[in-house]
Amino acid sequence: MDKKINSIKTLVGSYIVYSVLKDIKEMIKKTNENITDELSVPIHLPVEFEYDDRSKKLFNRAVRVLNGNQQFLEILKQIFFDMKYFEFEKDPSVSSVGGAENAHLIQMLGPRYIDLQKIDLYSHTLNVLEQGIKYAEETGRPTGFSLSILACLLHDFGKSTKLRKLLDSGGNNKFSGYKSHSDISAIYVSDYLVNKIYENEGLEDLSMHVFETIENIVKYHHPQKKEQRENLEISFVMKADEFARKEEKRMLKNKK
Repeated sequence: MDKKINSIKTLVGSYIVYSVLKDIKEMIKKTNENITDELSVPIHLPVEFEYDDRSKKLFNRAVRVLNGNQQFLEILKQIFFDMKYFEFEKDPSVSSVGGAENAHLIQMLGPRYIDLQKIDLYSHTLNVLEQGIKYAEETGRPTGFSLSILACLLHDFGKSTKLRKLLDSGGNNKFSGYKSHSDISAIYVSDYLVNKIYENEGLEDLSMHVFETIENIVKYHHPQKKEQRENLEISFVMKADEFARKEEKRMLKNKK
C-alpha cells in the first residue's frame, strides 16, 4: 500500500512539474513573440541614400541584437550612412596585390584569392554582418555581442578608397607611413566616427570606452599575437569574417 501511495505521489509530482515547466515555456514563447513584434516596427535607415532589401533586413536584424539600445542604434545608422557615403560598392573587398595582411586569405583560397575582387566591399561587409548575427543568435544571448556586431560592419572600412583619401588629406598624424586596412579602420573609429556620434544631441554621455573597445577589435581582427586571438570580441569578428569568405568562395564556385 505504501509503495502504491508513493508511486502515486511521484506521478502527481512529476505531472505538476511538467505542467509548471510547460506554462513557463509558453510564457517565454509569448514574451519572445511580443519582443519580435515590437522590434519588427521599421527603424529607418538614413534617408540620404537608397538601400536594397537585403540591407534593410540585416539592419533590422542588427537592431534586434542591439536590443533597441538608442546609443548603439545611432552608431549603427552612422555606419550604414558611411558605407554609402564612402562608396563601398565601388571598391573590391580584397586588394589586387596580396600583401602580408591578406596572407590568411591567400593561404585559404590559393589561386581563387583574386576571384574575391568580384565581391565588392559593401557586399562583403554585409556578409560579415550576417555571419556575426547568425552566431550571436545561436548563442541564445545575442545582446552580449553588441560591440562585436558593430565591429563586423567596421572591420574593413580601411579598404575604402574614398575614406583613405579623406584621412590622408586631413593631415592626420596617425595616417603617416604605411597603414594596413585594419589600422585605417581603427583610425576611422577613433578620429571620425567618434566625432560624428558625439555631434548628436543626447549622446554626449556615451562612454569613450565603447569606441576604444570597437577600435581595438577592428585593429586586431587579423590577430598576430596569442592574447589577441584569445580575445572573445576579436575572435568573434575574425570568425564571422572567415565564415563570410568561405560562403563567398562557395558562391563564386557555383557561378562558374
